[in-house]
Amino acid sequence: MKSSGYGMMKKILASTAMLLVIVACHSAHAKQSPHQAPKVLSLHTIGQITWHPQRFLNQTVRVQGYLLKEEVGYAIFSDEPAGAITKHDLPVIGNDVDNAKPRQKYILQGKFLSKGLKSTNRNPYHLKLFTTPQRVK
Repeated sequence: MKSSGYGMMKKILASTAMLLVIVACHSAHAKQSPHQAPKVLSLHTIGQITWHPQRFLNQTVRVQGYLLKEEVGYAIFSDEPAGAITKHDLPVIGNDVDNAKPRQKYILQGKFLSKGLKSTNRNPYHLKLFTTPQRVK
């Protein structure tokens, strides 16, 4: 009788371990499911990001702003539609940034990065777009 009780216990433990593996695999797959709704990013101003860069560094961000000036290879966006360019305006590179129009408000989404771009406004940070700038009407 001892051996049959021990054998039954081994089967229960093996079944439990198998079930835990299946649940863990399913849980990991569920987190990566392509059918999940995408995470909606908060909308920030240019100033929120450039005045507090460490909060956003190396993260995907969504920001709204106006094109102030086009430069070779990038553009500078601001919270204001016109005015002097400062180091707190945001250099932006990537997807169709060269098609943006001055004094138009846009929503931009991309990765907020440090280094890799020398901008005329001396901002050490820039935004690398993932999507085309979306004009706000």
